[in-house]
This record gives sequence, structure tokens and C-alpha cells, in this order.
Amino acid sequence: PHNLGRECAGYLRFIVDRYERGLPQMTVFLQAGAEMHMPFSHGLWHNLRPLLNTSRGFVALSKNAFEGQWPTPCEPARTRAAFGACQAHYWREASDGGPEAGRPPPSTFRFYANGLFAVSATRIRRRPLSLYEELLSRLEGRAPLRCVNPKDRRQGSYAAWANETDRIAPAEIDCLMLEKLWHVMMGEPSTMPPPADYDASGGRYTADDVAWSNARGGKLRAGRIVCEEPKMAPRGGGARAGARQGS
Repeated sequence: PHNLGRECAGYLRFIVDRYERGLPQMTVFLQAGAEMHMPFSHGLWHNLRPLLNTSRGFVALSKNAFEGQWPTPCEPARTRAAFGACQAHYWREASDGGPEAGRPPPSTFRFYANGLFAVSATRIRRRPLSLYEELLSRLEGRAPLRCVNPKDRRQGSYAAWANETDRIAPAEIDCLMLEKLWHVMMGEPSTMPPPADYDASGGRYTADDVAWSNARGGKLRAGRIVCEEPKMAPRGGGARAGARQGS
């Protein structure tokens, strides 16, 4: 019940409970209705079948790649200040021990949305158990949320309610931040390949995988969503949210 529509606490609870023993060789993390957001529209199996033969440590499973300026590709203006309050901490936390440890965030950022991915036990265990435990405490309400806009009265009141009572806190914007960073935490580059490259032979799906799925009614779909930075509106108006361009 503490998930309240967010996946982060469930994912982290699974990792923490099985970190020492019980992690499968490869774990697939999915939300309910995941097939709606995956490259093959003909059910889950078409999307997961390539994992039987993969030697990759991490595979993003969403069809949609979002790209723009870190940390808020395609986010509404209302949430940008909340991300600004926590982005530096989350970047250091996620990139520590990976290929970009100690570096500032990239000027451009590309991630695969919806928190759908497969990752090996080896990759999970490259990061210490203490990291996952700290994140889980935050997402389950035992530690304060970090992504809070102090000027947003509604969000501030909500975070105070979650952090100052014994109730289990919903993930709020902290989970949206993790959605952007799962791949970094698991050792992938912050700017992942665009879908056309990621889905090419030798990437996420081989030519045989695509042919196998197409023969059974599946059709490979990929979405590349490029977000412009918000621009100031004329005087008297509000900020315009970033535009989306799909291809």
C-alpha cells in the first residue's frame, strides 16, 4: 500500500530483502500495465524473450527515450524547483562507483522512462547494500524526502505530513528522480543511446528477435522524445512547459 502508484519502494524492497542471497541472475523490474510502454505491443513475452540470451548487465525495457537538459527532461514547470532541491544529492548518490563518479551531470541527458528495466545481480551488487537501504528508508517514509520545493505550499505541507508522522510516505517526486537514474545507478552512461540505435542488431534486440516477434503479430515501436527547455512567457503569463517532439 505504501507504493501509491509508484514503483520505487517496491523495487528497493525487493533488492534489500534479497541482496545478500536470493537475487536472480537477472531481475526484470516492471510496473502494472508495463506492456503499454514497451517496444513490442503484442504482450510482455515479445519484449522479454531476448533476455534469455543476453549477456548485458542492464537493459532498459521502455520504448520511450526522453532527452533534454538534466535533470528534468519534459517535466512541468511546477516540479522543476522540487528537482532542483535534490538533483545534486541524487546525482552524486547514483553516479558514485560508476563510470561518471565525481563528474558533474551531463549537459544533455537521455533515459528510458517508466522504470522498466532488467538488471543482473552482479550489477546490483556493485553498489553497497547501505545505498539501497538509505533510499528505501526515504521512499518508505522513515527518512525525509529530498525532492521538495519549499515555495510550493501544497507540496511542502504534504512532505511535512509524510516526514513528521508515523505514516508511510508515498514516493512523490523522489521516485520520479529515481526513474531517471536507475540506469546510472546500475553502471550505464547517463546519456543512453537513442531508440533507433538501442534497438538495432547488437543492441537491445537482435534482428532475429525482431523477426520472431513480427511473425507473431508484434511490431517494434520506439519513441524518441526530445524536450526543449522552458521559455519565459510574455509579461503577465506563466512559464511555458517544455515542448515534446516525438519521432
